Amino acid sequence: MSKPASSHMGVGRGRFRKALRAVLLSRHATKNLEALVRADLGWNCVYCGSSGEAERLQLDHLWPESKGGCLVIGNVVPACPTCNSDRREVSWRDFLRNSARVIGRRTEAEIESEISRITAYMSRYKQDVEPTLESMLTTDDLELLATFDELLSAVSDGALAKAGHVKKQAIRFKEPEKMFDELATVVAKYLK
Repeated sequence: MSKPASSHMGVGRGRFRKALRAVLLSRHATKNLEALVRADLGWNCVYCGSSGEAERLQLDHLWPESKGGCLVIGNVVPACPTCNSDRREVSWRDFLRNSARVIGRRTEAEIESEISRITAYMSRYKQDVEPTLESMLTTDDLELLATFDELLSAVSDGALAKAGHVKKQAIRFKEPEKMFDELATVVAKYLK
């Protein structure tokens, strides 16, 4: 039996927010980023040391997108899929010092040397201060994020109310076509 549409809305809403934030932050992205990172740091996982020849490495944000971190030189490093996935929201320094995978493959001196190397890399490209969305995005971008979030909430609330959810009595948009018209207006404004 499939789940009602309303149960899927909450899951997708976070993904929509994350996708829009990524699009807005991508305006700051460094061109040819992977080649620049390879030239500067080499192509081994900065955490466990796995070679890019042995594994398909990824670019890992040192400052996450959720905090305004962009795909720019100085904020991304090569990481194996396992370390990139395991790290999640843990700071890169804490991950290097505490990950069982890292500790099992590197000595304490190697770990501290890698921390110094990454710190110098971040500093060289002025990425050593934690960014915020407010410092990276324009006022219009921040307004768009807020409007988009409000509209996604309204769409979700409307879907829940239509499905009979008792806690969704007060809904900003009572007619679904108005929700979608408003969302289309916001998207059109963004595309200009």
